Amino acid sequence: MSVAQQVQTIVQVLDDHKAENITSVDVSEFNPFASSVVIATCPNPRSLGAMKEVLDEELAKAGIEVLVTDGEPDSGWMIVATDEVIIHMLLAANRRELDLEGLLDKISHKIGKA
Repeated sequence: MSVAQQVQTIVQVLDDHKAENITSVDVSEFNPFASSVVIATCPNPRSLGAMKEVLDEELAKAGIEVLVTDGEPDSGWMIVATDEVIIHMLLAANRRELDLEGLLDKISHKIGKA
């Protein structure tokens, strides 16, 4: 399955299960571990844990192997990784504080100017 198909499947699963503000970023030019990053907001810790379980189940059905999961719902940030995509699921406050999109943007601009 191509990276684009993986991202499309992941975004669809997140959207179908009420994740909010879903964003995907191509990081293939500066990340040796993944080609894409998907970031999504979950409304509360309970939904964060449930979303991780749903992703594990739905990605397995789609033939996408989950290689790594990390984080606990109470931390406000969970990560799921396939062979090509890293998925960050965060609570709104954690997402604002960490600003992963801003970080990825800064990195891509520095790499582009190097």
